Amino acid sequence: MAVPKECTVLVIGGGPAGSYAACCLAREGVDTVVLEADKFPRYHIGESTLPSLRHFFKFIDFDDQFNAHGFFKTNGAVFRLAQGQPDAYTDFFAAGGPDGYAWNLLRSESDELLFRYAGACGAHIFDETKVDAVQFEQITSDAKADHPGRPVSATWTCKNGTFGSVSFKFLVDASGRRGVLSNKYLQNRTFNPNFKNVANWGYWKSDKLYGVGTHMEGSPYFEGLQVQDQKLATEKRHASGRPSTLGFYKNVLELAPKTKELLEGAELVSEIRSASDYSYTASTYHPPNARIYGDAGCFIDPLFSSGVHLAITGGLSAAVTIMSSLRGDYDEEKAGSWHSKKTVESYTRFFLAVSSATKQIRTQHEPVLQDIDEEGFQRAFDLLRPIIQGTVDADSRNTLSQAEVSKVLEFCFRAFVYVPPDKKDALFEKLKKLGVETQGDGATAKELEDIKKHLIPEESQIVEILQSRRMIREDPFDIDSFTLDAIDGLAPNLEHGNLGLVMAKTPRLDTSHFYSPPFLDGLVPEIWKESTCHTFVSGPDKVLMHTGRWDWFKSGGSQEKPNMIKFQGKRPQKETTVKDWSKVANKPGWQYERIASLDVMFTAKEDTEDKIQDGWTKMVGMTAMAGHAGKIIAKEEEEEHIKDMLNRGYPWTEEMRSRVDALVKDPSTAEKLKAWYSGFCKHPTFHPEYLSLFNEPNVTLVDTDGKGVEAYTRNGVMANGREHELDVLVLATGYTVGLVDSCDKWDGPDHGTLYGTMTEGFPNLFFASGNGGTVSQNAHSFYNLLTRLIAHIVKETLSRGEDPDRATVEVQKTSEDAWSE
Repeated sequence: MAVPKECTVLVIGGGPAGSYAACCLAREGVDTVVLEADKFPRYHIGESTLPSLRHFFKFIDFDDQFNAHGFFKTNGAVFRLAQGQPDAYTDFFAAGGPDGYAWNLLRSESDELLFRYAGACGAHIFDETKVDAVQFEQITSDAKADHPGRPVSATWTCKNGTFGSVSFKFLVDASGRRGVLSNKYLQNRTFNPNFKNVANWGYWKSDKLYGVGTHMEGSPYFEGLQVQDQKLATEKRHASGRPSTLGFYKNVLELAPKTKELLEGAELVSEIRSASDYSYTASTYHPPNARIYGDAGCFIDPLFSSGVHLAITGGLSAAVTIMSSLRGDYDEEKAGSWHSKKTVESYTRFFLAVSSATKQIRTQHEPVLQDIDEEGFQRAFDLLRPIIQGTVDADSRNTLSQAEVSKVLEFCFRAFVYVPPDKKDALFEKLKKLGVETQGDGATAKELEDIKKHLIPEESQIVEILQSRRMIREDPFDIDSFTLDAIDGLAPNLEHGNLGLVMAKTPRLDTSHFYSPPFLDGLVPEIWKESTCHTFVSGPDKVLMHTGRWDWFKSGGSQEKPNMIKFQGKRPQKETTVKDWSKVANKPGWQYERIASLDVMFTAKEDTEDKIQDGWTKMVGMTAMAGHAGKIIAKEEEEEHIKDMLNRGYPWTEEMRSRVDALVKDPSTAEKLKAWYSGFCKHPTFHPEYLSLFNEPNVTLVDTDGKGVEAYTRNGVMANGREHELDVLVLATGYTVGLVDSCDKWDGPDHGTLYGTMTEGFPNLFFASGNGGTVSQNAHSFYNLLTRLIAHIVKETLSRGEDPDRATVEVQKTSEDAWSE
């Protein structure tokens, strides 16, 4: 296939930066062309990745395919930034769960996979095709602009001798360090003299791994030695008699004893490669109708696997802002400005991390912030200011003092200090007891000081370490912090078919938020977006249904013949259960006989024969709802009677709680399953089969402590600040008519029912409720009565000749009021 003569978006560069943007754009139906100068597969340095890569791949439905390729998985990363310090381990699993791993890549293979996938998504991809020049159109209103105009076309040559030109509406420069737009046309690249390093590297073959036999096995290992800039490296080489590159490389290995130990017996299987590791930025990343990002725009010492991460996030930012501009949601300058600011902010976070680590490695002067524009660094500093200065509302200034810069770097370095898991867990338990569990609800400075006073120095130090780790790592485990990143009041909308920018909803945070375990643990972004259950069904292979609209196609079976419900548990339990049933379920009407027997037990004398013996008949405290011992309780007797019933029921509620302890193995889960309310409130469940389910490895209890689900995500639900992945989500959440929720009706002044089965404003909705209906301590008794009434109403409606598909039963307010009176 020949390169098209025109397209909507031209992408220069087929590496991760360009290919990811092409995937996003092509999946939105945008005519996209990718031109890559090299032939795939091609070599590239930068093999380690962050766990976030998996989630960005999930967004384009590429994760399963990429994961199946078999790249080496890493569970974390280990750093020793200075000799004499212990290794610091970053545990990907602790924060991201069992799927929180990253990969060590063969870039020749991984880059080609993503490049080919862009083609599968609908982009037109061409390798061995180099862009030679870009043609611009002068913008009359921008005659004095510091750019050559709007790019409109590009000329290219292919290694097979063909050449041509392609016109476009938007240009994406992901050309790597070559930087077509920044270097050749804008000439706006600025180098940081503090990071003018030289890198030497080689590839070794060995069976030796770090941390064998531990959870850290196979983790990448980074060991700091006396880093030297170009001048220092040259002087040292002169002093040592100008050894060869290989000789110099081996000499330097002596300064990294742990790395040398890991290489014992290993074979060097490549030549020693060398590259200048200069860090640079650009003054803008959005000339008119163009986006620059990845190495084409800025580069930072790749100490923390920043390369692929910045390439992917830049690609997503470019796609989001181009789509917003193409659709006309926001003008090109506003959309492009968002991309530039996002690029600067992402780069700055890594710059802070690298600067703080480099300071420790070199033990020299603080890095000079010469490659950070004032606005960009100020934004990053403002993110850290709430913790460093202790207030969210601290005034932002246009300049930063050297003392403030030093404080930032000192704060950032704490991110690399190791925290034992047991000490972190103990701290979180203490914070929860102090009432700090989720993002703050407006805690005052005095309340925050009270929290700090309860922490011993070691706990305060751990808090600072975790705060630092959380703030300098941008979306290291998921994609949601990219989604929530509000810039100029706009945030990305990562929804297929509607990719673009939308107005941001940013709740105000207070400082207590930065002490909450969910924030410190780094499991979720700072603020969770408002979302609906439809977010969940947008995920692949997800099933969502409501109890009121059961989907038999998804659950299997049919309404007439549903799927069989199977017993779970050990075989003796099954046999015992069936045997017990056979004693009572041996004649018609056995259910009603048991219901009546239970009613009698609660209202008759205590010496009445217990025909059921299922535990409920011992809950005499429930008789407070309807009297006791065959008599009705007078109004003046109510208080004493309820107190008496509570006292009677307490021993049996204690017995149920002991039963939970005996059957549920995990103490924490058992504690959450215990009922501490009275027997005539919600009926606690204590059947052995039910409780034993919580011992199964595939069953997890999520106790929200009355707060409920916080948000729906593409993978599941958010509760207690954590994402819980689900395959099937069943909602039993009420009923809405005309955007009015039934719960709102009950909370309003006009609440009421007719017979306890219907309510005005909700046609054809039937329920069995004690509100305005009958009530009994034996719920089965009044459910039976009310459902029979509902069946009678429906039968009468249909017997009048109504079309079953059009029949409507609706309560009038006058009838509801009359019944209530």
